[in-house]
Amino acid sequence: MSDARDPYLGLNNHIRQQAREQAPTYYAIGKILSLRPLKIRADGLDLDRDDLRVPESMYSNFIQEKPVEGRGVRTRLPMKEFVCKCALSIGVATRPEEYVYGATILQVDDEVLLMRSSDGQTYYLLERMVELP
Repeated sequence: MSDARDPYLGLNNHIRQQAREQAPTYYAIGKILSLRPLKIRADGLDLDRDDLRVPESMYSNFIQEKPVEGRGVRTRLPMKEFVCKCALSIGVATRPEEYVYGATILQVDDEVLLMRSSDGQTYYLLERMVELP
């Protein structure tokens, strides 16, 4: 490929292609096909629970047979310490470990961000993707 205005266009495209082949991307966008049993389509593959690792905050989506009526999905919040500042002093507040109930985190047809392991055998579910309003 060449362009009369840029004789290096073909060379630039060749270098760009070589760079893509040398530094593969480790991220992929997947689409949730089903939650029970878990199936996500990414990179032309149907991934199941043997191929995936999920964050603990999303784990309850896959173990709970059906959400508690009116309460949604149960999620564990770990113990956390926060530094508190006011005009008089500085202190530390501790939130104890607790379980909270909220809306379902993942649903069928959601797009999710996945990260591939270096050997490409395991995918790590990072986050649900949403469109900007």
